[in-house]
Amino acid sequence: MGEIIVESKSVVLGYWKRPGMTKETIVEE
Repeated sequence: MGEIIVESKSVVLGYWKRPGMTKETIVEE
């Protein structure tokens, strides 16, 4: 699961740039 956490951080950066994505979406991704 360590890899997933790393990717989640990357998604978070995209989340800030894309308001269309929500925290819940990041969790599912």
